[in-house]
Amino acid sequence: MKNELLKRIGLLSISTLAVISFVTQAKAAEENKVCQEVKYTNYYFFSEIYTETNLNEIINSGTERYHGTFFPALPENIIKGSIEESKVCLTSDDNDMSCIKNEFDLDKFYTKYKAILTSTNNPTTVKFTINDDNLTNKEGSSTYITEGKISYYLHGTWYATDETGKITGDSTKVVRYDSIENSELKTGAIIPDTTTIKPTIKEGEETIKFLITRKITAANKEGKTGFVLPSYSETDKTYLTPALYKITYKVEECTNKYNATINYLDKETKKEVHDPYKDSKLDDGYTKPVDSPEITGCTPDKETVEIKINGKDFEETVYYSCKTETIKDNPKTGSALIFTAWTVGIGALGYSAYYFSKMRKEKESGNDEE
Repeated sequence: MKNELLKRIGLLSISTLAVISFVTQAKAAEENKVCQEVKYTNYYFFSEIYTETNLNEIINSGTERYHGTFFPALPENIIKGSIEESKVCLTSDDNDMSCIKNEFDLDKFYTKYKAILTSTNNPTTVKFTINDDNLTNKEGSSTYITEGKISYYLHGTWYATDETGKITGDSTKVVRYDSIENSELKTGAIIPDTTTIKPTIKEGEETIKFLITRKITAANKEGKTGFVLPSYSETDKTYLTPALYKITYKVEECTNKYNATINYLDKETKKEVHDPYKDSKLDDGYTKPVDSPEITGCTPDKETVEIKINGKDFEETVYYSCKTETIKDNPKTGSALIFTAWTVGIGALGYSAYYFSKMRKEKESGNDEE
């Protein structure tokens, strides 16, 4: 029974120590973590394409056009309330007073559009599952490039919708025009009087759904001659209705930071001979050479310590070998001092005894003064 009790106490002690160790390590890791809010920006590119014949029919009908498409969802760790969104103006004569002005023009729009497809910055194509109306488990895709904290997205398939965004038709053909010069593209760029872009962001969804509404008038086409895009039409000029949308958001990003300490100790006594070198909030992979301080009469075992942060705090000790300077007493001088001290001490004791004896006798004879 006693052995069993001791065994249980031992296991409990080991468990307790393990928990304490884990908590201590977790606390240390938490203390090393530095978190900050980081802002990201996404630009979404849209551009419906028409032949001249088709465009004239649309203008003459006077109807609005509705299309939908999909992009990958925003990150899950977005800080609540940090999302900001707006349409971006592409020309100075855009009649939409709510759009962001002076960020883009048509030259920049087409340059970034082409970069998404051909950039040496390694464009990325992401795939996702669309679950919307009659598109259950439909695979979608989007291509994008990222420059710092800004990403530029190009949609995949277009879908015809009604004014509510409900998909009403099969997917339409996707045409790219990255081989055409910007100057030509601008001859066919039409900015409709009415272009609205409405994203639908749902928590838990893999996608953001965008609904684009356009109404093109004859006035919008004035001065536009179109350009030749053989892959789209060999008999008709081509026109585009470019549009751009911007979403910004913030996320909390945490990175581990580390400390570096170099101790300077006496090799024999292990006592500190100089204040330690300390540095903090260092990134993983950080390196720095630190020269050992000069101490008179002492030699360090390392002239320089190379700080290297490799996923944990850095600590190293430099040991100093120091010369011991001993001041020896003169034996004669020491003896003389001791003799003098004894002589004075004994004399003082003798005089004290004589003084108190004398006072006691005077008191007994009644000669003490008031």
